[in-house]
Amino acid sequence: MKFFKSKNTIKTSKRWTWIAILLTGVVSIGIISCSDDDPSVTDTDPVEVESAWVLAYRSETPQGRVYYMEVNETIPSESNVSNAVELGLNNRIYSFGENPLTWNGDAGTITRWNVDRTNLDLSVDAILSFASNGVTGNIGAPIFLSETRAFMQNLAEGVIVEWNPTTMEITTVYNVSDFPEVPGGTGQYIPGGFTSGITSGGKIIYPIEYRLSTCCEYVAPQAAIVGVFDPETGTLEYKQDGRSLTSNSLVQNQQGDNYISPSAFNSFVETYYNVDPQNLPGPYTILKVDDNGNFDPNFSFDLKSVLPIEIATGFNVIFEDKIVLSYVDSNEYQLPDEFDQRFAVFGAATFNSVAVDLETGEVLPFDAFDGYNYSGFPATTDGDLYIVAGITAGPGGAEESFFLRQNGFNDFTVVSSHVGGTMQHIGRLW
Repeated sequence: MKFFKSKNTIKTSKRWTWIAILLTGVVSIGIISCSDDDPSVTDTDPVEVESAWVLAYRSETPQGRVYYMEVNETIPSESNVSNAVELGLNNRIYSFGENPLTWNGDAGTITRWNVDRTNLDLSVDAILSFASNGVTGNIGAPIFLSETRAFMQNLAEGVIVEWNPTTMEITTVYNVSDFPEVPGGTGQYIPGGFTSGITSGGKIIYPIEYRLSTCCEYVAPQAAIVGVFDPETGTLEYKQDGRSLTSNSLVQNQQGDNYISPSAFNSFVETYYNVDPQNLPGPYTILKVDDNGNFDPNFSFDLKSVLPIEIATGFNVIFEDKIVLSYVDSNEYQLPDEFDQRFAVFGAATFNSVAVDLETGEVLPFDAFDGYNYSGFPATTDGDLYIVAGITAGPGGAEESFFLRQNGFNDFTVVSSHVGGTMQHIGRLW
């Protein structure tokens, strides 16, 4: 059977076709007009920011030290609390790859943050808890061995935890030897995790500081101590050297040599404690450890043999075998008689900065840190070395802190400042 369309049907179809075309055009014009009026409608995708820098600092408040973190396209000339994420009390800030990381010592958690590549907004990406493994508190920085291997420690509890910073999962828990017992209870061991390092032999070195807390009988072990952890065997060994009073941090030169520097608290021992200085190891003796974490028996350098040190801070190896320190000249200032007034030195004394060649003993002029009464926490990011330097007006006084970028041996530029607290971390994310 055949079906035929009438001429009227054909005419009607053409008429509706033209009406549909006209309506489509009207609607299209309306959409275009609305698009012109609506700023949320764009013709292109959001533009990614070319670079991102994380800056972290703390502020002193009546409630305690409050920590902040902000991300900017370039290094800001000064901190901007209103543009930062407030992390609260007892936090530390680090970065790995393109992600900032924060450690909350109270909760025992590491938080990985995501940074939006178009507007640099910060958001929580993942949280990993170490609390059930006994890793909490002020225990030092994470050590990153690779994209899949990182370590957190609480040596006071005898535990090191390996975790994967990419998947944010704990992979292995190592039960290791904890600190030796402190005789007499006059102080405590503090793992220098903030300045730990990895030797070229793949060992992790944890300098162990003995910090005095009560006055004035000195009965602590009189030796520098480091914890040497082998990630391949999962074992930790403590090693001591009686040529130096106590260790504080590990600093590396450009050749990868590892020096163990002393603690500023060593200055208080001779002044306030009942101990014969002739029986003490060098309060300011620099030691060296090899790639396996062993103290080098053929190297030691006593800074007090070339400088009249009353108290010293800093200890940043800058180039080759030259170490930079800030110190108070004992010919110009003496610590107060009262133990409780020992920290007044930071507001009352003038700190001088010098460099000492650890090979020749030569004291070299160094004025890049003049005007600051402490310097330290060296960090390398984007190929440049950064140093935190600060001005402290004594106990409870106002503080201003700076990040300095190194241009040459005795040449540093202030790149960022923070008033009312201390700079904590700087890093380029991309």
